[in-house]
Amino acid sequence: MASESGLGWLPDRAPTWIDVLAGAFAVVLFLSNASEIARPNRIWAVGGFLVAAALLGPVGRSSLVGRASGWSWIAERVVFYALVAVTVAVVWVVRRNLGFPPGALSALATGGFLAVTVFVTLHVLSRRAVEDW
Repeated sequence: MASESGLGWLPDRAPTWIDVLAGAFAVVLFLSNASEIARPNRIWAVGGFLVAAALLGPVGRSSLVGRASGWSWIAERVVFYALVAVTVAVVWVVRRNLGFPPGALSALATGGFLAVTVFVTLHVLSRRAVEDW
């Protein structure tokens, strides 16, 4: 199912002001953390970007999420947040068992903030409108 924008991984709806606020908040968080990422941890920032982009894009548009959204808006949100929780749990387990270099989790989150910023920006630009809250 392709969206009207031609980018099949963007939502089929116009962005809301809550989406825009989330994107603005992500910009602030990204900018506040980006300068503090040490050179060895930049690969973690790239990983955070890729994981968040996958969750927002292809995973968020997967058949599982599509079926859940067919049930109800609440089910769609539950599935989305469950995917986010699973990602956080995997990061936590890996961190506890394998260890992370100092600053790696901050870099991972910073990459995620950048992905949210890019996603929201592309969504707004592709629709050229923001609707409701």
